[in-house]
Amino acid sequence: MAAKKRDIVIAGYSETAIDFKTGRSAFDLGGEALAKLLAGTGVPKDAIDGLSVTTPLSECPNPFFAVYMTEALGLTPTWLNYGGTGGCSATGGVARAASAIRDGHCEVVVVLSADAPSTAWRANYGAYRSEFQDPPGVQGPPATFGLLMSRYNHQFGIKSEALGKIAITQREHALHNENAYAKFKTPITMADYEKSRVIADPLRLLDCVMFCDGANAFLVTTEEKARSLGITKMVFPTAYAEVTNFNGNQPLSEITETGFSAIAPMAAAPVPLTATPAPRAAKPVEIAAAKYARPRANASSLAACCAVAAKPVCGEKSQTTAIPNPNNSKTTL
Repeated sequence: MAAKKRDIVIAGYSETAIDFKTGRSAFDLGGEALAKLLAGTGVPKDAIDGLSVTTPLSECPNPFFAVYMTEALGLTPTWLNYGGTGGCSATGGVARAASAIRDGHCEVVVVLSADAPSTAWRANYGAYRSEFQDPPGVQGPPATFGLLMSRYNHQFGIKSEALGKIAITQREHALHNENAYAKFKTPITMADYEKSRVIADPLRLLDCVMFCDGANAFLVTTEEKARSLGITKMVFPTAYAEVTNFNGNQPLSEITETGFSAIAPMAAAPVPLTATPAPRAAKPVEIAAAKYARPRANASSLAACCAVAAKPVCGEKSQTTAIPNPNNSKTTL
């Protein structure tokens, strides 16, 4: 949906280094992300009165994790959100923070994602009951998505080179991120991709997401409040849409039909992505977002994606921005 008012901004962002088996907790990593966010924006911690937290795989048995995080961070929010839509949770947290601010529940919100699944794996993708609902032999997301890709291959055909190009491009992007996992800061070639072992046909090792530890944080507030806090650089979310369990009312829906087909027009149609001059020195950017989350009960997984388009308002070139999430990030592959 298009924003009715141009008042909400993302006024800051921070992230920790991505690493493997750090021995740290989501609380520890979340604290580092918050400290970096406060240092980068100059915002005093006591100004934060809203918090949105992503469900971490390493702490998900604790139903009160979001409350515990407020204690760990020393915050007393008047609005608290706990997002459980996987890799969509950060984007959804920004949208929900905007609504909470407009409804008067809070003024300055931190949208925090922190996890340490390579240190402590405590998730259980159990669907309803594994003996009745899980496909036999599925040991995790790679096998589940292997089934999806096999269906796609059956319907449309897919070349290994097409999948390889995705992995190669994502690795190239990761090389530009100073916080990417150090072990993987080397380019890969199509030959490297083809040599990587098959995990769940047609998916190979280099198609898969490695569990890693890390955190990131966004600062969401109004433009007026941001400027009163001395912040001059910001981005303006302009549209957002989401759908969960797409076609969930169908007993046997087509797994390759994506929810983006329904929500992308909702987010993009009202927001022409063209440069518009604005009399500001700070060069703010406008953002339109669409996200899709679909739990597949018969596959014991949560398929989650998010797409973000940035709209410059100061004559800069258009760009597409990916929001990193330590739970569901390919930047380290």
